[in-house]
Amino acid sequence: SFEAVVDERPITKFRTKAVQALLIYLVCQPESHARETLMTLLWPDLPLKSAQANLRHALYHLKQVVPEVDGLANEAVPFVVADRQTIQINPDGRFHLDITQFETLCQSKEPENWESAVSLYRGDFLSDFFMPD
Repeated sequence: SFEAVVDERPITKFRTKAVQALLIYLVCQPESHARETLMTLLWPDLPLKSAQANLRHALYHLKQVVPEVDGLANEAVPFVVADRQTIQINPDGRFHLDITQFETLCQSKEPENWESAVSLYRGDFLSDFFMPD
């Protein structure tokens, strides 16, 4: 499953599945991504101009949903940074992925960490997420 929480507030509405997919991809792969790569991933069958427009709209709506996060120096920073060629999660921003915490706890040799991992588990990752054709 997937749940996004910002400032202790769950994000329950995404304008489109593509906006949600963009968020999921960017947080799970936090390095810089070429816009072309993201367009191919999210809209593989669309002409270039349509895919570009869709990516611009998805990025705009993602920035509306998650405009800023706390930065490493405790100042607010944009959650997503983008230029004409690339898009990525702001490397100066702080955010938390429970899947990373879950994986770390599962690899521990301490049984109490396994119990913590079990308490984090809410089902298979993204099992209820799909992109329509």
